[in-house]
Amino acid sequence: MDILTQILSNRAMLERLKSDLHKVLHKGATMKINDWVSLQEGFDEIDKQLDKLVRNRRVQMTLIKAQAGVKNNMRRLNRSIIQQGSNHVLHVVMFALFCFFVVYLLAKWSRR
Repeated sequence: MDILTQILSNRAMLERLKSDLHKVLHKGATMKINDWVSLQEGFDEIDKQLDKLVRNRRVQMTLIKAQAGVKNNMRRLNRSIIQQGSNHVLHVVMFALFCFFVVYLLAKWSRR
């Protein structure tokens, strides 16, 4: 009976080990699934951040292009203002010379 008891106890021990092994394997599979879910969530978060970054870069590039356009148009406007201003100054100087010439001629003719 001693051998039979040992066989039965060994069999019970084997069943318990088998059950524990199934639990461990099931827990390992569950952990793998949870790891996969957490990895997938991590990838989704990174993808969202990448989309935001790409959109921010597009906005930044659009803003840079707009600033460059404004800067170029301001240069053109300044050139035209300076050119028109110099044209105005030229007109004023010519008018003053014409006025002095008229006054000079009137002074000359009034002496005669």
